[in-house]
Amino acid sequence: MGVKERLHRTWACGYRTGARTQYSATGFAGPIRRFFNWLYRPEEHWHEGHADAEEKALTPSHYAVHVKPLFERSLYDGTARLANWVSYWVYRLAHFEQTRYAAMIFNLMLLVLFSYRIFAHQFSWATFALESVVMIISIKVLIIGERR
Repeated sequence: MGVKERLHRTWACGYRTGARTQYSATGFAGPIRRFFNWLYRPEEHWHEGHADAEEKALTPSHYAVHVKPLFERSLYDGTARLANWVSYWVYRLAHFEQTRYAAMIFNLMLLVLFSYRIFAHQFSWATFALESVVMIISIKVLIIGERR
């Protein structure tokens, strides 16, 4: 149709563009990402470049954002942490001396009996405080023992 075509550098917010430059949707997705930041909690990694005195050049800066999958973080991580915590205490219980193991079972039985009384009968703060003191003293005397 005879329309003249004019080739010119694209507008890039004052940055120089080249063959390796690419546009992204970061400018448009930024507000959405900031709005949902509370939900997926991204891990931002920033390595700032610096000027070398000898070579008189700038080292490149690196910025990366990693988002862990939402269900993995919310369902799996908490369950794995709980399993590790329980296994740690089971390991410690299995490696107690025999007297401490028996004392641990005795204190567990006390806890079950005291809990049954609290839930099955009428609750009283005085007996709750007394039973708590008895439990703490029995744990201190039978399980923890003296410091050496």
